[in-house]
Amino acid sequence: MDNVLFAAMTSKNLREAIERDTTVILPVGATEVCGQHCPVGTDHLTAYEMAKRLGERTGTLVAPAIPVGDSLPLMGFPGTLTVGTETLYLYIRDICQSLVANGFQRIFFLNTHVYNVYPIDRVCRELKPGGILTGQVDFWRLIFQFAETSGLVESKNFMIGHGGEVNTSVVMALFPGLVDLNAAREEAPGPSLTGKYQGKIMTYRDFADYSKTGTVGYPKLATPEKGNAFVEKFLEYLSQFIKDFKAEP
Repeated sequence: MDNVLFAAMTSKNLREAIERDTTVILPVGATEVCGQHCPVGTDHLTAYEMAKRLGERTGTLVAPAIPVGDSLPLMGFPGTLTVGTETLYLYIRDICQSLVANGFQRIFFLNTHVYNVYPIDRVCRELKPGGILTGQVDFWRLIFQFAETSGLVESKNFMIGHGGEVNTSVVMALFPGLVDLNAAREEAPGPSLTGKYQGKIMTYRDFADYSKTGTVGYPKLATPEKGNAFVEKFLEYLSQFIKDFKAEP
């Protein structure tokens, strides 16, 4: 498929494409602080770019990205936008109903923001009785898993951070002109409940309670080479998943 972007296609071309393949990738992201060095659009820009690359590899249509998610814990920083969980759920539900009305039968969510997981999950469960197959990947969680076993990460702690080494490496690989590494500030929060159980147990604090800059981790250790390695591993893994997703009865 020469063009996989839903928004760049004509109505006629979309109809013909859906007749060939009823699978669509729906990118869902966020607009929020990502340190002082990465763009506030990091999550939704990444969601759309990765969905585009995945769509091109697998011949799968890519719907327009949802750019704002539930970012309430980060509202203490300039540039953060948020919508309520219920609002987000209703919006995603209505988009999915529209996709189904267009003829799509399989919807895969490429989600780059952890707080979006729950409204997406709710939509997926509601679509199932109608025979719609759905799936969701929590992009950064999977990237962190790949990074942890890659041998490339130099951070001694807070690898699963925010705007840290892994996040920043990916953004440098995808959007090199949007990262100002000179503005990066490294923050390693002191001992706290959140820090002790990070990545394992969720605690409900505002991000500003333990970060002054919107960063947790060591962004100055980031390189585009690391980011490219993480991105490629993700695309290899997800390409196989999409193949299996399309073949699933």
